[in-house]
Amino acid sequence: MDDIVVRGLDAQTIATLRDRAIHHGRSLEDEAREILQQAAPVSNEGLMPLREDWKNLPEIATRLRALRQQSAWKDVPIRSLIDEGRRF
Repeated sequence: MDDIVVRGLDAQTIATLRDRAIHHGRSLEDEAREILQQAAPVSNEGLMPLREDWKNLPEIATRLRALRQQSAWKDVPIRSLIDEGRRF
C-alpha cells in the first residue's frame, strides 16, 4: 500500500476530524482513511457515465442553445442569467 501526507491542514479541520474519529470509535488516521476510501471508491464504474457525458458535451450545448431560443429568456444575455442564478 502507498502512503500519502497531507500538509497544511488548519487546526479546525484537524479538530473536526478528531471529533469525528472519536464519535466513530476510530483513530484520527483510520477516520481520514475511511473518508478517503469513501471519496475515491476502488471501482471507476460510476465515473464512466460522466466520461460519456463529456464526449457528448457539444451535442448537449447545441440542444441547450436550441431550448433557450424557444424560451422567454432568449434575449437575455447568458451572463445575466448566470449571475441571477447565483443569487439563489
